[in-house]
Amino acid sequence: MYKRAAEQNCLALLQLCNSLFKLTQVHAKILKLGLQNNPLVLTKFTSISSDLSAIHYACSFIFSPESELHCYDTFLFNSVIKAYAETTYSKTTAICYYKEMLSHGVEPNNYTYPFVFKACAGIGDLNLGKMVHGSVLKLGFCGDTHVLNTMIHMYCSCENGIAFGEKLFDEMSKMNSVSWSTMMGGYVKWGCQVKLSDCSEECRFLE
Repeated sequence: MYKRAAEQNCLALLQLCNSLFKLTQVHAKILKLGLQNNPLVLTKFTSISSDLSAIHYACSFIFSPESELHCYDTFLFNSVIKAYAETTYSKTTAICYYKEMLSHGVEPNNYTYPFVFKACAGIGDLNLGKMVHGSVLKLGFCGDTHVLNTMIHMYCSCENGIAFGEKLFDEMSKMNSVSWSTMMGGYVKWGCQVKLSDCSEECRFLE
């Protein structure tokens, strides 16, 4: 009962954090209450750290060699990967945490891959993107439109990748406006004017 109340108290305090200073104060309280290995508290801590542009602060102790956390979960890794994928100069770090996620035996879900593909797109690594694509196939997320859209964006962002994005787009059973705009954005990026015109015309026809 005490642990549950302490957990809820820390979650409420974390929600109120609006500065790194306040976050460090709550961190001290988390340590004092012995909740530093509580996955729910750590996931919230990671999310708030990200909102405060201080994801490195959370990761410095969650993933430190001294950490006693042995129960990493998907939500925790998703929070970390998302934070780094959305940071301009930290895309490679997002990929590193994706690989660490796999090394810990934590299975990605359909919320993981959009951020991983965003990171791949940001660094323009086509081969890495293909490898992650293989994982999506293996885990059966190829029916998820959002995952597919981010995968198409990744291919269209990488040099020599637009043909792969085009193939995915053509094979989609459930397209939405994002699918069309992503594919057309790829044509614009690589100067495929004829294909852009055809795609735009087809999109208008379907409307």
